[in-house]
Amino acid sequence: MTADFFEEKEPKTNCHKWICFFCRSLFTPSAGFHKDCNRLQHACQVKKLIEETDPKGEDILFLVQEEGNRVWVDWVVPNLKKKKPGTLKSYLTRFEIFLEFVSKKGKIPHLPVIDMEGKNQLFDLCNSLKWRRCITKEMTSAKWDRYPNELDHLLTNEEVEDTLSSKPAVDGRSALVAADEADDISHLSMKQFCDAREFLIVSITRSVGTRPAALENATLDMFRKAIWDDDKRRKVMLVSSHKREDGPAPIPMSPDTEYLMTIFIEKLLPLVTDDTAPTSKIFLKNDGAPFQKETIGRKVLAFGVKSGIRPDKAISATDFCKWIITALKRK
Repeated sequence: MTADFFEEKEPKTNCHKWICFFCRSLFTPSAGFHKDCNRLQHACQVKKLIEETDPKGEDILFLVQEEGNRVWVDWVVPNLKKKKPGTLKSYLTRFEIFLEFVSKKGKIPHLPVIDMEGKNQLFDLCNSLKWRRCITKEMTSAKWDRYPNELDHLLTNEEVEDTLSSKPAVDGRSALVAADEADDISHLSMKQFCDAREFLIVSITRSVGTRPAALENATLDMFRKAIWDDDKRRKVMLVSSHKREDGPAPIPMSPDTEYLMTIFIEKLLPLVTDDTAPTSKIFLKNDGAPFQKETIGRKVLAFGVKSGIRPDKAISATDFCKWIITALKRK
């Protein structure tokens, strides 16, 4: 497993040692106190960049070769046509963090010693890293070429309206109506749970344009603490854990949506879990487990396929977000 590489207690090469200790350092406050999944992603990107630049190398001092341009010449340039600009910039951002780590002043316990000249060269490379700007200049035309294609695939108002009258939407609403009328949840089925869950996920995504992670992390307590907006037209649920770090993600719900969510939580959610703790997630998988990170969006894709509204292209949460932004700009 990849994680085992970073947890090796006795790395055999200097390169392996540097990458292992870099991964561990990302857990410290000075490095940003990253979550395990983010630490692994950062370290994996650095590992791949170094290994592909110098496949047979056993140290990191090759990084300063060719006046510090070895990675640019042997890795970035060959990948300009293979990877998207954002992906390349992501790799280079992690590479810069790695250079900051290896060029720190003083000796780092348990790590190979780099002489002062090598440290200074790595430090200069880190401070002169302007490659992301070069990538932007090199690949801007490809970005503009994508825009006309995206315009051709934007959702129309009619298609968005048809979403809630499609078969999976009808099945989902019917399941919620049946749950509302049921006196005993034993009369409800797992299919009704799934239909209702997909309907609510898509309905909220369609009306709000929220990222999937917000729904993935929404809890019972967050729903119960939802408050009405100033006009008393929407009840706003604030999801504290999501992709961005600029405050909680607001999820406004119409009175109808809020009522359907209450039915789902009280009547259908008990079919897969008896956990009513405040931190329990609202949207769960069929076995009662929470969705893994960034997987709940697949329910939107599956709903789009079942609806048959866009046979030429899968409908994602991003498509609803783009439709909302476009509609607002046209007003």
